[in-house]
Amino acid sequence: MSAAAEDADAALLDRVFLTRVTEPGDETAGRWVREHGVREVARRLRGDGPALPGAGERRWAGLRARAEQAEPCRDLAVARAAGVRFVAPGDAEWPGQLDDLGDARPWGCGCGAGPTCGCGRCDRSPWSAPAPARSTGRTWRRASRPGSPSADGWSSPAAPVFFD
Repeated sequence: MSAAAEDADAALLDRVFLTRVTEPGDETAGRWVREHGVREVARRLRGDGPALPGAGERRWAGLRARAEQAEPCRDLAVARAAGVRFVAPGDAEWPGQLDDLGDARPWGCGCGAGPTCGCGRCDRSPWSAPAPARSTGRTWRRASRPGSPSADGWSSPAAPVFFD
């Protein structure tokens, strides 16, 4: 494997790791990634380096506790076994409208478990992936719209799927 491919794989795992450690829409974590890069933020959350700016001692300790429990290789394997790929910003399948969220955009989303795909590169939809996390509590969660009939986010086929 080339160095570039190894770096891409490591960056993918770091994004999966961040989905486990940070809250969806966390603008502070998004700013960290914008300013320091995915690899550096993941490295520091794993305990290699000082806390990042904007995180108090208590918050940093909470993030570090989550980081110690994160298993991005396992999460990615579970998703792949369900036929779902982790799609990150910059990937051809990435829904570009998510970039409008700025620092609150997700680290990645699921693509590959539905009947049609907006990406045009596969026959699956990133908007209708299954949610095995409901039973395992570990892998995917659906985003829901406040006030929608499916406000729990699990029953709407139109709700995008993000790593939890």
